[in-house]
Amino acid sequence: MADYVMNEPGILDFANGLFQARDDKYSCYILIDKNTPEGQAEAKRIVQAINEAIVEGTTNGGKNQDGTPRPTPLAGVDPNDKEQVKRLSLPLKDGDTDRFTRGEHNGELRKDVYKEFAGHWFMKLTAGNHRMCDEGLIRDKANRPVAQRDVYSGNKVRAKIWFAPWSREGNKGIQARLNALLIVEPGEALYERRDADPFSGFGLPDASAADDADPFSSMGI
Repeated sequence: MADYVMNEPGILDFANGLFQARDDKYSCYILIDKNTPEGQAEAKRIVQAINEAIVEGTTNGGKNQDGTPRPTPLAGVDPNDKEQVKRLSLPLKDGDTDRFTRGEHNGELRKDVYKEFAGHWFMKLTAGNHRMCDEGLIRDKANRPVAQRDVYSGNKVRAKIWFAPWSREGNKGIQARLNALLIVEPGEALYERRDADPFSGFGLPDASAADDADPFSSMGI
C-alpha cells in the first residue's frame, strides 16, 4: 500500500531508540491524544490504513528481487472477521488498557509504568537498520535535517509510515515502519535530557545533506 502520512502531530516517545539499536533495529513510539478531535480523527485514519494493509496482506505477498512471488503473509485471515482480526498483532494500541506481556513489567498496565501513555493511543514505529538522523530522514518544518541533540521524547512530530503485513513463527500482524519523521514543534521534554552531541562544545555548524529521493515530498514542506 502507499505510504501513510500523519495529518496531525503526535508526541515522540522513546526517541533514544532512534539512536540506540536493540537487536540491530532502531525504533520509537508516537503518542496520539485520545481526548482531542484532531487525535480522534488521526486515529480513525490510522485504523483505516491498517485495515487496508490487512486486506492487502491476505491477497498479495509481493515479489522477491528475482521476481519470484513471496508467500502471502496473512493467508487464511478473513479481514471481515472481527475475531480473526483481533488475533493479529496490530500497531495502534490504547495506552490506558495495554499491558506488558513480558519483561520486568509483565502484566502491568503500560500507563502505570510510563505516565505519558495515559489518555493516548500509541504506535511503535520501527526504522529497521536506518539511522534516521544520519540519513537525513528527520527534518524540521523548514525541510532542514535535524541534529540528534534536537530529537527527544516530547517533540511534536508527524510521521511517514508504511503499514506492512508480516507472518513469523505462526504469528501474524501489521508492522508500522518509519520512513521519515518531521518535527513540527520542539515540545516539552518527557524525560530529563542529556546533551547527545559530543561535539557540542566546538561551536560547529549543523551538518546537512540533500537526498535526491526526498521522503518528505508529500508532507507539505
